[in-house]
Amino acid sequence: MLPNPDEKSLQKETIELFKTLGYRYISPREIKKYREGNGVLLKPILKEQIIKLNSFEYKGDRYKFSDKNIQEVIEELFKGVKFRDDMESYGEYLGDEKKRKLFYEYLLKFSKALHLALSSDKIDEVLSEEEIKRYKAKLKFYIKLRESVKIRYHENIDFKKYESSMQKILDTFLSASDDVVEVVKPVNIFEAEFDRQVERLTSKSAKADAILSGSIAFIRENFEKNPSLFQKLSKRIEDILNDYRYKRLSEEEKLKEALKIREDS
Repeated sequence: MLPNPDEKSLQKETIELFKTLGYRYISPREIKKYREGNGVLLKPILKEQIIKLNSFEYKGDRYKFSDKNIQEVIEELFKGVKFRDDMESYGEYLGDEKKRKLFYEYLLKFSKALHLALSSDKIDEVLSEEEIKRYKAKLKFYIKLRESVKIRYHENIDFKKYESSMQKILDTFLSASDDVVEVVKPVNIFEAEFDRQVERLTSKSAKADAILSGSIAFIRENFEKNPSLFQKLSKRIEDILNDYRYKRLSEEEKLKEALKIREDS
């Protein structure tokens, strides 16, 4: 049976077709409520969609870009950090590998969402200039923290899915004058580049962690060459970390012991 060529019938059939495709039908009466003056732009719906698009997902939940929601996620992720304005406190807290992986995933999602938000020409309808500055500052801090943590714990995982997104953010929204640590790759503890990376870390404890983490990686790679030696070194590393954790070693002593481990490897 051929469809009715009547204009109203065709209009109705077209509306029904678009509804099956997921579009929302707005009646002429509704449109009058949404329009401001004689404008064709439905601002309330536009703003709703901008907020929906410029949101991010965390632990299976979706969060809108609001200072409150971002703060809630940060509070949950770093609720165990003692001093919130101290990079070292964050670094120590991320000594747990599971927390680091969660942090990397959070940062990736946050950076992608922020990139999407800042790319919108309607962003000023969602975020104020002050809010945008605040989010950029958070992003800079977390990128610097991530690079510091990668050196400190000698991360040896595939960062490809993180790097391209991070670099795009850096290139697009952070100026050349911004002090952001460059992306680093883990290197052998006996290479000159390793020493240069360790020097970037600010505390003696962080430097010691970097040397010990690098030594652990070296031991794993070469264990079969000298099992007896590397087993003893592994035990010494464990003792150093425990002694520092229970305050039997100072930061300076921890670093000194870490350097001895590298010399004996």
